Amino acid sequence: MFYLKPETLNRNVEASAALLALTKQAFVAAAVKQPQLFYQKPKTLNRNVEVSAALLDLTTRAFVAAASKQPQLFYQKPETLNGNVEASAALLDLTKQAFVAAAVKQPQLFYQKPETLNGNIEASAALLGLSKQAFLAAAVKQPQLFYQKPETLNGNVEASAALLDLTKRAFVAVALKQPQLFCQKPETLSGNVEASAALLGLSKQAFVGVA
Repeated sequence: MFYLKPETLNRNVEASAALLALTKQAFVAAAVKQPQLFYQKPKTLNRNVEVSAALLDLTTRAFVAAASKQPQLFYQKPETLNGNVEASAALLDLTKQAFVAAAVKQPQLFYQKPETLNGNIEASAALLGLSKQAFLAAAVKQPQLFYQKPETLNGNVEASAALLDLTKRAFVAVALKQPQLFCQKPETLSGNVEASAALLGLSKQAFVGVA
């Protein structure tokens, strides 16, 4: 960018932002994370976005919203992106539509290697004593479970169960119904339970029993 004329650079940014229906500020924020966006021709960038959105059966607006969180999606080849999505969905026994719905919430899923993603899911399920299908059902509701490290996830589950005086199996059963529990810090979760129990005049054990 050092050698680009300021007027040319600014004109490209404004044109790209306009084509993507973003504010100039929002586009610049994405480009700061992925500087090659500053160099791409606005029409080429917009065309890639439109093709990617179409291949994923998303509106352009929905794709741009996801790419704004993970700017490398703006310049990834549409065919490559779609291929990764289809391969990931197939390995996970999900429909393409279901995988895309999860990835829109956690856009890094769009570009993770399918084999790595599937390996994490299988390892997490095994560590938690679940079938791959049961863990996937939770991950679809709480998409960050797709990419959380299996060992970290399992460690958090064991710590949460211990703090709540539950067996690991019992905690997992509850978390399958409320998958966000898999992602909460054990100390935060335990603190919330203790505070709620105290406010309601219940013992921690009694609150856990009805939660």
